[in-house]
Amino acid sequence: MSFETYEKAGISVSQSYFGVSDGVELLVTAFEPPQAMSGAPTLVFVPGWISLLSGWHEVLNQLCPCCRVLYIETREKKSARLPSLKREFTVERMADDIIEAVEALVPQDAPLCYAASSLGATVVLEAMSRQARAPKAAMLVGPIAQMHFPALGLAFAKILHPSLFFVFKPWLKWYLANIRCDKKKEPEQVAKYFATIDAAEPARLKKNAFAIRHYSLWEKLPKIGAPVTILGAKTDKVHGLETLEKIVATLPAGQLEVLESNKETHSGRCGKIMAQIIAGV
Repeated sequence: MSFETYEKAGISVSQSYFGVSDGVELLVTAFEPPQAMSGAPTLVFVPGWISLLSGWHEVLNQLCPCCRVLYIETREKKSARLPSLKREFTVERMADDIIEAVEALVPQDAPLCYAASSLGATVVLEAMSRQARAPKAAMLVGPIAQMHFPALGLAFAKILHPSLFFVFKPWLKWYLANIRCDKKKEPEQVAKYFATIDAAEPARLKKNAFAIRHYSLWEKLPKIGAPVTILGAKTDKVHGLETLEKIVATLPAGQLEVLESNKETHSGRCGKIMAQIIAGV
């Protein structure tokens, strides 16, 4: 991905690997604005399952000028360096990764904020429930409170070799274009999802899916005292508004922002909402 747009705006962009305690190395993209607001926090951004940085370009364009952003890619992604596949892929382990990265990369005297999406948002909520370093605010797009994988799909995944993922790619793309999104109204969003599928690492996704299939956030949400803004979309069938409303009601300091579509949750408008929250901490 080219960072020319950010660099033209005077934002310094660098990429490096951060090694966590079990030997996995996570790719971290750091965005440093030329002049952040006085006392501005460091924003740790954790994307969703197999999400690509390019899919968050419009959101990041709004966030990067106002504060330092650390975009941390989780261990199921192709970008991560693994000593071997014999590593944990649970939500709890992924939360450990983020906690370790925050402790090492965010100065103790710098305010901390989180932004995240989907599984990344779930990982952030898991980390926050541990009474680890509390953020000033968290802005989370469509967190998943409880994992729901089709039983038949898991049964097939268990016996099939990960390489056969490529056989099922056309069906998965059809599902995303016709069920997950509206391909007529949101062709750009469909294209972004197709790109994430093409960039997926099947063996890691299989391990990750089986590791998180019984995970639930519900009992952990009441432990989270920091302010959390949940962002959802009216047309998002995977991260349904009814579930997001329940998450907000369970959080001690939760609020809900409703956008029109999945496309809009990845748009400049979503980024502006996040930037306004950051400016107020």
